[in-house]
Amino acid sequence: MTEPSSDPALRIEAIESLLVDAGLVQPERIDALIARYETEIGPMNGAKVVARAWTDPDYRERLLADGTSAIAELGFGGAQGEMMVVVPNGDGVHNVVVCTLCSCYPWPVLGLPPAWYKSPEYRARVVREPRAVLAEFGTVLPESTEIRVWDSSAEIRYLVLPERPANTETYGEEELAALVHRGDMIGVRLAGVEGGEPTSVELVLALDGPTAPPRSNGELVFDAPWQSRVFGVTAALVEADHVTWADFQQALIGRIGAADAAGVDDYWGCWSDALGDVCSASGIATADQWQERIHELAARPPGHRDHHHDHDRHHGRDHHHDGGH
Repeated sequence: MTEPSSDPALRIEAIESLLVDAGLVQPERIDALIARYETEIGPMNGAKVVARAWTDPDYRERLLADGTSAIAELGFGGAQGEMMVVVPNGDGVHNVVVCTLCSCYPWPVLGLPPAWYKSPEYRARVVREPRAVLAEFGTVLPESTEIRVWDSSAEIRYLVLPERPANTETYGEEELAALVHRGDMIGVRLAGVEGGEPTSVELVLALDGPTAPPRSNGELVFDAPWQSRVFGVTAALVEADHVTWADFQQALIGRIGAADAAGVDDYWGCWSDALGDVCSASGIATADQWQERIHELAARPPGHRDHHHDHDRHHGRDHHHDGGH
């Protein structure tokens, strides 16, 4: 029989129930945060920023001088977008962004990071051999082009301002924004060029079959319902000032580093462990309490829902079934 603590859905159900019992998070707020990042925050926001910069020289100047303020002019900002630096492509220079330690990423303008951005292969290889990695995305650059790799961190997040595609002089902002995709603003592809997902075995994420991950606005978000739940619980804790993003990120960096050293690629598993670490360090919920609750939940009869998740019935869904969100 599988050890209960190894079941990721059970682990996040246990930690969420402990936090709800303690009055630290509200299930309804977790639902709202998940929905917001799945449907309201994503690459379409960054595309609007790029399109404005392409059509308004004064805005472009402000964007390159102070990315955070210029992006805020369009109504985008908040967690993971506090310090934005925008780097422009052009004049023989192509920029690409990575986070070598974990997955620091500008959520307000790009949404949540895609699976390949979080993978150990991308995080290591794009620094060592950026030209080869870009080619795997279908982006083949002239040898004369200088490739600059920018390492995002908890303090600074980078956004690439791609070059405006040719023959778009008559396009309005909406038409231009439609040409801009997530990969353009990370730097792994060129605006207005088809393609953009990796083709190598190391970086590709399966898109078909019964295990295909859910999508939002055409973007990959989470591979399983428990992953969206662990994200929502963490975001709710931070929003309520029970933990800080800085503390959580340090815990996540540590967990990912240990997983990388062990040759394990389990980003959301690391996230779940990091959440447990910060909860334990802050005295919110100890490891023993977490394990005890896991065993309590594992002992329920099949199909039984306890009082910790009555809100699921209220919302007409069960966050822990095998279907969508």
